[in-house]
Amino acid sequence: MYRITRILLALLWLATPAPLYAGRPAEKQQMTRNEQQALYAAQEAMKKEDFGTARQVLQNHLRNHPNEAGPLFYYALGNAWYMGGKAKPAYDAYKKGFQIDPTSCALCLNLGRVAYELEKYQTAGGLFEKAHRLGKGQKNPDLLYQAGVAYYQGKSLKNAKRVLKRLVSGKRRPDKSCLQLLIQVHLDLKEWKSAEKIVRDFLKQEQENTEYWQLLAQIRMRREDYRGAASALEIIYSLRKPTSKELEELANLYFYLNVPLKAVRTLERAYGPAPKPAHCEKLARAAVQAQQPDRAIRYLNMAIGQTPASKYHLEKGRIYYEQGRWNEATTSLRICVRQNPKQAAAQILLGYCLMEKGAWAEARTVFLAAEKDQKYRKEARDALAMLKEISEAADQ
Repeated sequence: MYRITRILLALLWLATPAPLYAGRPAEKQQMTRNEQQALYAAQEAMKKEDFGTARQVLQNHLRNHPNEAGPLFYYALGNAWYMGGKAKPAYDAYKKGFQIDPTSCALCLNLGRVAYELEKYQTAGGLFEKAHRLGKGQKNPDLLYQAGVAYYQGKSLKNAKRVLKRLVSGKRRPDKSCLQLLIQVHLDLKEWKSAEKIVRDFLKQEQENTEYWQLLAQIRMRREDYRGAASALEIIYSLRKPTSKELEELANLYFYLNVPLKAVRTLERAYGPAPKPAHCEKLARAAVQAQQPDRAIRYLNMAIGQTPASKYHLEKGRIYYEQGRWNEATTSLRICVRQNPKQAAAQILLGYCLMEKGAWAEARTVFLAAEKDQKYRKEARDALAMLKEISEAADQ
């Protein structure tokens, strides 16, 4: 089983606060002449990107006229701080302005953006939600997405799910990034069924999106729906060429599902028409599990053609033995023993084959050789005792 791969979150870039007076908060109280002059001077400095001077002008006004500072003033001060690379004092300025005018969408939005940069994620999420409510005319759905991202970053998964589900259920078709994040939230909450439903709905619109088929396969693996996972993987590999490793993993899944013939065919796709000896060995074992002995023998012969290792002859002998094909088993096992005289497993099987053929004396010789191996000593001695009984019965 492979690990679920995580969805990449779309980054919430902190947009530079709007230029002074662009989309600014409405000033509900009449500004004094001193405040107007300070704001004008700050604006001129901001145009020249002289943010330090802009801040100094505004701070001097605040010291001299502390009661003559409305939401627009703090909006400008926040801009001057932020554009000068000072996020924390910018946050404090926007916050003060928003406290004065809690209906200002511009202040709420900029406060949320700076809160996000300062990693105050849950605060940012709440502010983006509020900015969405405060927006006049057409609501900006991107603010709900930004709220979802912020809540997710702050590990407030239930809030993230709430705002993202609201966004997805709207009339506008949700963006891919929104769906990705909502799926990730469901996954983190271990709500596999909900995550799968969203993925399947998305795939109805984009049937050839391999990324989402892959995600569906992973979700089904988490739900222990292994047949469903295998089906999703098959669709992926019909849309793009799979790697050998991917096909091996799919074959393992078929083995787990007890569908060995599909596993064999999948491994054949993985290794191609000319598999290496190690791959031939895997294919042979898979074919045996699928009850396809001739197929297994064919792959072992392919391995022997490349490297005549004794272990391949042993496997051939074992397959023939299980089928009761004593002559063929004897031939393969003799080759194995000749190449590796200490191969006791082959000697034991060869001895049994010779007994089936009535070659008692040769069988005894083979079992005596196998007796030298501690692992097979008991089995060899049991076979020798059996031969002795047969011999004694024949003499009577």
